[in-house]
Amino acid sequence: MSKKGKGKENLDRTMAQGGSSGSSLFKFSKEVENRLDAYKEDTLVFAPLKSGVYQVAKIIACRIIEPTPANEALAEGQDLEYYVHFEGYNRRIDKWVLHKDLVRDDKKMTEELGKRKVMEEEEKNEGAGFLENDEDAGMDEKQVTMHEQATKIKTIEWVQIGKFKCETWYFSPYPEQYHHIDCLFICHYCLSFFSCKEDMERHSSKCDIRHPPGDEIYRDEKVAVFEVDGQREPIYCENLCYLSKLFLDHKNLGYEVGPFLFYCMCEYDDEGYQIGGYFSKEKDFSKNWDVETIGQEKMEKERNYNNLSCILVFPFHQRKGYGKFLISFSYELGILEGRQGTPETPLSDLGHRTYISWWSHRLLSFLKQYQGDEISVQLLSQKTGILQTDIINLFESFKILRYHQGDHYFVVTDEFIETLIKRAGHPGHPVATENIHWTGYEWYN
Repeated sequence: MSKKGKGKENLDRTMAQGGSSGSSLFKFSKEVENRLDAYKEDTLVFAPLKSGVYQVAKIIACRIIEPTPANEALAEGQDLEYYVHFEGYNRRIDKWVLHKDLVRDDKKMTEELGKRKVMEEEEKNEGAGFLENDEDAGMDEKQVTMHEQATKIKTIEWVQIGKFKCETWYFSPYPEQYHHIDCLFICHYCLSFFSCKEDMERHSSKCDIRHPPGDEIYRDEKVAVFEVDGQREPIYCENLCYLSKLFLDHKNLGYEVGPFLFYCMCEYDDEGYQIGGYFSKEKDFSKNWDVETIGQEKMEKERNYNNLSCILVFPFHQRKGYGKFLISFSYELGILEGRQGTPETPLSDLGHRTYISWWSHRLLSFLKQYQGDEISVQLLSQKTGILQTDIINLFESFKILRYHQGDHYFVVTDEFIETLIKRAGHPGHPVATENIHWTGYEWYN
């Protein structure tokens, strides 16, 4: 989501953790600019989104497939490959496509773009007003352009973590010697990274780490959670940031990891604890504020209400309810501290949808318990740990909250609550609050 990463000092230290440099089957070449058979940058074409399904795509870059014993007989024009962005889709599905798999049809393209414009207007009108999410929030047009230019091409195609191998989604600023490789190998326990399988195997034979380098604060029959201090374990946390950037578009790696705590969720077996996801939060969230000393107005202006800075479940552990588990866990920690919180924005599109679903299920389930009884937004906030403004915005979107003479009132039937709960989907892997063994971060003035 946002603020995390490393400074120059930590970056150099992390580079030392990696394995030997690898080579790629492909490389960029200036020769492409002189090729008359090559499509130019920003050209619109039809490209295969999936088997048999073609969508409008924009050419982002072109490269020449270097000859190998297996492909040295490639005909002219067939030795080109293009990095394309599918218009109207998230950048995580951008990919390299062979020249022979692209279709250029200007007439059909004009018709398709016309249909797409009408559909986008309809979708915009239908979704207007319901907790809109801007992934570029906090960035001006120049910053958005710079971000897209700097991260427009994935430099690592695949990543293998332990027994799991998955395709990456976005660019991550790993050291340059790890760019343009087919697969990056990552230790499932210490998160050190290597460009070839042999280096990974040598590392695994010596690595004696079997869990994240922090305190275990939670365990149930399926997962465990470790709290890792970014100041005490900078290399591990920096490597976690590198890895997570492969799956988060707007994650910012321009900050030190020291001000953050990382809550690493692991599945475990007899071999150890394998990370499946995490969230981070700034230590400043836990800082005690003396209202009498600094004043209520200044406290409200400067206090950090973000109980979560960044959240990610790795693709090979998604659809297990872990995203909602991590969200729930972040709020449970806030409740233990006696604080209400909200996630740091901007949220990714997947993160935004998960929060809407979790907020809906959590709040509506609480509301259901108070059949016929009075309940205030303030009480809901205290019980759930959710910031009052998030509660108000969600319920106003559902059109079940009314404002009259300075007070908010819920106007809703039990049947409508049940309908909304069903729409919210599964609540996710539950947090057994009795299994949390944790105390808040101590600040030393």
